[in-house]
Amino acid sequence: MTFTATQNFGDSVPGMSSGSFRDDAASPAAYTVKLGYAPRHVKVVNLTDRVTFEWFQGMSAGHAYKVDAAGAGTAETANHITVDSEEGTITFGSGIVGQNDQFYWMAE
Repeated sequence: MTFTATQNFGDSVPGMSSGSFRDDAASPAAYTVKLGYAPRHVKVVNLTDRVTFEWFQGMSAGHAYKVDAAGAGTAETANHITVDSEEGTITFGSGIVGQNDQFYWMAE
């Protein structure tokens, strides 16, 4: 299994971070990022499948708004994006992470 990830913290824009990840495992696991702050908005782009996921402050844990490659939007209610405001972390769940898919994310 090879897991590749990058993470950037906005030096000039406090409270903004971005990064990317890719996991070639047969069953990719959830991916957690430690930000050190609680974001109000998280966006994830699956560049491989051309799908985006967004989480907004006030949404439940594991939920996300998904827009597929055809432009159809749906509310996802499990295993997607979880923000732990006390720990300052984001977890991208199994509903997002796919084998060999390239992901880019942004949190603000």
